[in-house]
Amino acid sequence: MRHTSSHFFANANRLLHGSSLFPWTRIFLMCAFPLGVFPLFRSGATGSLSEGRTPDVVQPVCIGVLRLARLSSLRNLLLRGSLLPERKPDPTDGTGWMRSVCAAALCATVWLVAPMPAHAEDAPTASGGSQATPNAPAAAEDAAQKPLTLSAEAVRNEGIRCVAAMPGTLAHMLPAMARVVPDTTHTVAIHPAGSGKVLSIAVLPGQPVRKGQALLQYQNHALHIARLQETQTRTALVAALAAQKEAAEAYGRARALAGTTVSAGESQRRQAALQLARENVAARQAELGVLEHRFQEEYTSATEEHAAQDETSTLVAPFDGTVTSLTTAIAADVDPALVLITVSDTQHVWIVSDVAPQDAALLATGGVQHTLLPAQDGSEPPPALISRMETIDTGTDPATGLVRVLSRVQNNGTTLRPGMVLNSLLQTTQQASGLVIPAEAVQTLDGQDTVFSKTAEGTFRPTPVTLGMEENGQALIRSGLKAGDQVVTHGSIALKGMVVLAGMDAD
Repeated sequence: MRHTSSHFFANANRLLHGSSLFPWTRIFLMCAFPLGVFPLFRSGATGSLSEGRTPDVVQPVCIGVLRLARLSSLRNLLLRGSLLPERKPDPTDGTGWMRSVCAAALCATVWLVAPMPAHAEDAPTASGGSQATPNAPAAAEDAAQKPLTLSAEAVRNEGIRCVAAMPGTLAHMLPAMARVVPDTTHTVAIHPAGSGKVLSIAVLPGQPVRKGQALLQYQNHALHIARLQETQTRTALVAALAAQKEAAEAYGRARALAGTTVSAGESQRRQAALQLARENVAARQAELGVLEHRFQEEYTSATEEHAAQDETSTLVAPFDGTVTSLTTAIAADVDPALVLITVSDTQHVWIVSDVAPQDAALLATGGVQHTLLPAQDGSEPPPALISRMETIDTGTDPATGLVRVLSRVQNNGTTLRPGMVLNSLLQTTQQASGLVIPAEAVQTLDGQDTVFSKTAEGTFRPTPVTLGMEENGQALIRSGLKAGDQVVTHGSIALKGMVVLAGMDAD
């Protein structure tokens, strides 16, 4: 088209300005140029548009030439009353009036025809752009509502999975920062039973321990004194038993000789001596019982053991747990008032969340708490830890002005460590009921919340829905679905892409 237009303009220029043509021939060609040639180039540009190609530059060039011709014609007409090249006037030539009429006709023709292509391109036609523009949204909408049919291989490759929309209740979850705190009901601060000096320490802070494992040995001076008392008491008991035996024998002889060689008074005296010996034996036995109790209960307990003969005592772990603190050293003095080691059962921990007072008003005891656990080694995060809020403080912390919310959880595998800071979600009393589906099933098409309903095997229809609240990966559907409808969860974004591409093709 470009080559043709260039060739045509060159020939037209030679014809219009060549000296071999008569003036009337020039006038005819100048009139035929805008009337005949311009529709030719206009139809060529229109054809390019109808075929989906970029319009040629011929039409703008043609319009520009015609406008220049129009201005040149007006200039010649106004200055000389003629469209022909300037020449010396011939007084014998009587065609001046004819040239003026032809010039006026040519100017009118160029003036009317030259703007026509610009208006023709912009003006809507009955079968052209004016009908395509309003039909484009309708075509896109039809493409959005049209079901998608995928083969079994495509469904498998896209990993499309479906779930059923089920009735349920969704509660607003309050985000809060939480920290892991040792469960004080499963934490033991170990005191020594006696006073003395530390001999050895077998553990370090943070070390896991087993029940009965030795933690620390110390020289128990109180145990040494107790053993000496035990020895003395046993000796005294032996003496008391001997005295009791002697008194019993004397009283027996007195009874046998009563009224003959032993008077009644002597018999009574011997009886009193026997009673005193018996009481002395009972006292020594009681003292020995106290010492044995101290050995069995005070110096031997769930947290302490002692050797059978020497004065060494050993602190032991009362249960499986972790050493959370160690506050002594070798050769340090100890006494029953000091806490030497603290052991916590890490299988039981508290999740403590701090919330603002106005947010605490939305919480209730027994509500669900989701604690989000961190991912390990870049893998997927583990499932949220679910617990129940057991206590909600009635007051605020003076230092922070926040309310403490506590829940107790099992820490199997020691995933939670005291001191960790985690994200948590606290269930509030703000709830709504409807159909519950995973939030990843909801996509947005043309500003409308949409899910892909499975109507048949491999067939999925975009279904507009009215979305309620969305919490913790779940979405509440108020309208658009029925209970039991199968909706696409994983793979819904791929189906959305197919719908969008189909809409672009429709446009």
